[in-house]
Amino acid sequence: MKTVSIRRSLLTNILRVIVLLGGVIITTAFLNTRQLVEVLPESLISKTLDQIEGRLTHFYQLIMHELLLTNAAGDIRIIGSGGFKNTQSYIYSIEQTASANILVIIGG
Repeated sequence: MKTVSIRRSLLTNILRVIVLLGGVIITTAFLNTRQLVEVLPESLISKTLDQIEGRLTHFYQLIMHELLLTNAAGDIRIIGSGGFKNTQSYIYSIEQTASANILVIIGG
């Protein structure tokens, strides 16, 4: 039977614990990274799509609002076949009917 010093036995046991804990840490990190790689793209795509949808909805709401204002201006005969008859009346009607502050630039 071979005798092993306490120092060598202690060193061997500490090295075994370090290797075992290192393996557990690496395995846990690998599994978490794998799960993250599966979930993260779905989350990013979903978030991006939500942002794009919100921006497009806002954009098209502004366009619809402008179209409704233009249609209303046509209904009250501010707009004739040749364009705007009375620009001040048109701007005034926008100011009166708009729910938000709108800057209207009318090119001549």
